[in-house]
Amino acid sequence: MSLRKNLHLAYFRLQIAEDDMKAACALLQAGLPAHACSAAQQCGVNAVESLWYLAGIDPWIKPIVGLVARLPQRDDISGFAVWMEKAAGLEEYDNGFRHSSGLSDLIPRRVYRPVEAQDAIEMARFFLDAAKGIVAVEEAKQVD
Repeated sequence: MSLRKNLHLAYFRLQIAEDDMKAACALLQAGLPAHACSAAQQCGVNAVESLWYLAGIDPWIKPIVGLVARLPQRDDISGFAVWMEKAAGLEEYDNGFRHSSGLSDLIPRRVYRPVEAQDAIEMARFFLDAAKGIVAVEEAKQVD
């Protein structure tokens, strides 16, 4: 793929991540913390996937820990251990309420409280902001 196409796909995925972030915040505000956790986790995944698309690779790995661990740009990211730590934390919010067998007899609101939703949103925001910065730097290199 051309760099132009890679940038387009990266920005497209970042827009999805932005929408996921808005949804997470709105769901938390609406008193649905488990759903906010899910949207925040999806935000983080989409933000990290944008970096895969930037590298011209269609990401097939779904857990965020796997996406981050195999990130094509990992050698260029200072503080990569923090990325792995936050990915592991955010993966905890890949809650099973979306899947029939995920929570056994528990309903989502009994699993995640607003404090966990806020934590998930903060971790997702880390990935969203970082990915936006990396994509913007790469785009600026192309303009020069």
